[in-house]
Amino acid sequence: MKRILYITNLPSPYKVDFFNELSNSYEITVVCERQSAKDRDKRWIAKEHHNFKLTILNGFSVGNEGSLSLEIFKYVLMPFDAVIVNGYSSLTMLIAISFLNLLKRPYIIACDGMVMRDKSIKETIKSIILKKAALCLSSWKMNTDALLHCRVSTDKIREYPFSSMSEKDMLLDVPNRTKAKSDIGCRSKKMILYVGQMIHRKGVDLLVEAFSELKLENTELICVGGDSLLQYKYRYCH
Repeated sequence: MKRILYITNLPSPYKVDFFNELSNSYEITVVCERQSAKDRDKRWIAKEHHNFKLTILNGFSVGNEGSLSLEIFKYVLMPFDAVIVNGYSSLTMLIAISFLNLLKRPYIIACDGMVMRDKSIKETIKSIILKKAALCLSSWKMNTDALLHCRVSTDKIREYPFSSMSEKDMLLDVPNRTKAKSDIGCRSKKMILYVGQMIHRKGVDLLVEAFSELKLENTELICVGGDSLLQYKYRYCH
């Protein structure tokens, strides 16, 4: 069985599910930079069951969910059959990528949330890092477009369905729409629903602003989510 090293930032629940599935075919060692992020509820991170090797690096926290850890050298030097780095923005990941290039060892970069931006020094550095990777994994079309924008050749891009949804997570019976709207507190004929964190990087402010400008008749925007241990529900209507 092939041995894979996967370097990522946090042991997020959806990633743990993904690694559990992947470990059915490969021997997976997951190295995380941190146990949790500043803006995450610790209960969101806590997921005990896993059938792969999981290590949290010792180091210094940097920013919201990054770190600086020289402990990464130990893992990069181990004889894995493949090394996957889930990103390139943190200091620890940049150290790992630079060291792999120095050792002339191939690595794969997994990209989950890339978007295209105008050319800048930062984008130039990003392009250099991505082009040196043996492969780039893309979880959605906009990721692929961003990789192409960074001049990564098509033959180096592999699209894959990064999802850990299982049957138990799905509603097999479609609920009554009228009752569902009533349960959540919607009083209008139509409802737009946002579910997620109430934090700036999720763009909830842009959603509310766009909804206000559209001036949709008989329509409510309902935002449901949480920040830390607090839970919120906001209603916006015209």
